Amino acid sequence: MRTSDFFEKLYSVATAYRWTVDNKKVNATIQSGPLRGCQLNPITALAHKSGLGFFENNREDTVYAASLLGIPRKFARQIYSATIGNNNHGNTQVVRGRIRSALEV
Repeated sequence: MRTSDFFEKLYSVATAYRWTVDNKKVNATIQSGPLRGCQLNPITALAHKSGLGFFENNREDTVYAASLLGIPRKFARQIYSATIGNNNHGNTQVVRGRIRSALEV
């Protein structure tokens, strides 16, 4: 999956979750079902909506969910870093901005 494909798919599932942006963190919250209230990041939310299962909001599960979606490992790590808000430098800031524009938040 190319990066542009990821952002297009993220745009298509944006309404399925409640998205919050606190400072530099980007999280999705499941609104219904047995997993109501669980926090997800953009990759795990996309995997959950694609029917690949539920993945925790940590780096290992994010990279595993990304591999199931066909997202390269390096890009998955960049997305994870951008959504947890550790820093605000270089590519992390760009990826976070593209995620926010895809989610329209």
